Amino acid sequence: MSDSANKVTITRPGQGRSYNVLGAPITVLSSGDKRELFFAHHPVPAGFGVPMHLHHDEDEMAYVVEGEITFETADGETLAGPGTFVHLPRGVAHGFSNRSGRDALMVVAASAGGALEGVFRELDEEARKAPLDGPAIGGVLARNRLELLAG
Repeated sequence: MSDSANKVTITRPGQGRSYNVLGAPITVLSSGDKRELFFAHHPVPAGFGVPMHLHHDEDEMAYVVEGEITFETADGETLAGPGTFVHLPRGVAHGFSNRSGRDALMVVAASAGGALEGVFRELDEEARKAPLDGPAIGGVLARNRLELLAG
């Protein structure tokens, strides 16, 4: 029996799986195996935002490479510029947005065991069928053990 956790994985530029997630491109660079760390390249267009939500099965981490991103939690808002690392533990409500008027870039990671790529894949697939609304987004999140919070 093969154990993918013991194999080196290399994803080169132009490789990975790309999704359009609510209007922002995300390229997943990790293997897709839920037993492994999730890692993605995430350009954040000016004006883009993700509403408050929480993850039941994984911690999420973001590292801002370029631009400024505002992270929102129950404790308030934090403006994160280049070089800022943000750890969002599972079960903690959070959202983020790019209000700067300029595009930004971050890399996103999530601990093993979650379904973050499933969320991205399903949001991309559903948006190709019909415009997404709150209930459709909430359904995709629920199927992947994330929760969209009322805003």
